Amino acid sequence: SKAYDCARVNDGARLYDDAQASGSVLISTHAMMQGNSVAKGNAIIRGMVNIRGNSIIDGCAVLYDHVIVRRNSVVRGDTWLHGNCVIDNGYIPNGDAVVWFSNVGNDRGTLTVYCGKTELMATRGCFADTLDVFCIMNANRPREYELLVEMARLRLSKSQEDILRSAEK
Repeated sequence: SKAYDCARVNDGARLYDDAQASGSVLISTHAMMQGNSVAKGNAIIRGMVNIRGNSIIDGCAVLYDHVIVRRNSVVRGDTWLHGNCVIDNGYIPNGDAVVWFSNVGNDRGTLTVYCGKTELMATRGCFADTLDVFCIMNANRPREYELLVEMARLRLSKSQEDILRSAEK
């Protein structure tokens, strides 16, 4: 692992494997990067954050307080992620490409919905797949899930369209 340029890794934060931090990145307070993950630009990663796989954190992204970014995810721009948010194989070019709801369901967990490279993705507990698969698997759940999914689709539809349009170019 490497930290170079003006990148800082302190207060119990760790880089493992081939993880790299560069630019003006700050990784602190027990945050962890591992695998081939990369943090660059002016990103701030602190608290119980785990970045792994081939994930990339770039720009002015801020991640803190129990965030997991894994499996080839990209988080860029002015994105803020915090509070039990899980990004699995996502493509988040800015803060408009993710939404999460806490205190959901009987176990009061977190539902995270975010843009993927081709469609909306969802994580909830150990579930990580497309939002459509989430809906199928939770068809008999309380109306709460249906309403949250509707809200997520409304919030993220433009961002997902922009991602698909830019991929076509």
